[in-house]
Amino acid sequence: PAGRLLLGRSEQQEFALRNPTHVPVVWRLDLAALEGLAEFRLTPTEGTVAPGGAARVSVFFNALADAEFEKEVGVEYADPESGFEVAERVRRAPLKLRAEAYRIKAVAFEEEDGSNDNALNFGTLRVGEEKVEHFGLRNLGKYDITFDFRFRRPAVERLLLVEPRAGRVGPGERVEVAVLFVSEREVRLRDNKDLSCLIAEPHTGEVIEEFQVAVTAQSAWSTFRL
Repeated sequence: PAGRLLLGRSEQQEFALRNPTHVPVVWRLDLAALEGLAEFRLTPTEGTVAPGGAARVSVFFNALADAEFEKEVGVEYADPESGFEVAERVRRAPLKLRAEAYRIKAVAFEEEDGSNDNALNFGTLRVGEEKVEHFGLRNLGKYDITFDFRFRRPAVERLLLVEPRAGRVGPGERVEVAVLFVSEREVRLRDNKDLSCLIAEPHTGEVIEEFQVAVTAQSAWSTFRL
């Protein structure tokens, strides 16, 4: 069995021990390689398999901390008469367990000025005037992540155009995000947090992190004094 899990998650897999012979077989697991590891649990750990039958063993893996595991446990089996008392009659088959517990690591913002404060400031613009701000999303983890920008209220969504709106970022890669602000009426946003970004694990679609983007902008009509 093998698995790759986000921290805090658990997974169960199974394998079967089959007895193709015409006599019963007793078996047990040698779990010495897993001693002291809280991440793994196997059950049952011993039993008897009838002729032509099979026994199913469950392997539970809990992702407790960033780590990779490659362990080998032993499946020992023998005939019921001698059992495990006679070492020469005991057979052993290896079983490899591979698993990894990992966390998604993403830098929310990489701005040109280095502030990286999850904030965009468009300043004061004339009504109908456009301005674009840029920032980067970088994946510092070992595996792909997906991102998806969403708006809480349609009124704010009509003021901002995010490109790309969603996508996938590979390990060590960076995606450039452009946000365009334009308004056809007077409006004022001050640290508005209607825009948020969801970071997810691509295979399951599970959202792992969500951060808000604070937007400050003002559009006004040009005024003239006579």
